[in-house]
Amino acid sequence: MVQNRYMSLLSTFDDEQLALGLNEMEQKYAQQSILKFSDRFVFITASKP
Repeated sequence: MVQNRYMSLLSTFDDEQLALGLNEMEQKYAQQSILKFSDRFVFITASKP
């Protein structure tokens, strides 16, 4: 999922940066088959007067 840039935030990383991050994740979490994390998005809504 990460490699395919499933979130628009990941589009800011070039291929090399993404590969380095994935490698770090694979090493750090080698013993886990599923990674769970909390994520939060903030939205601002407005209306034109």
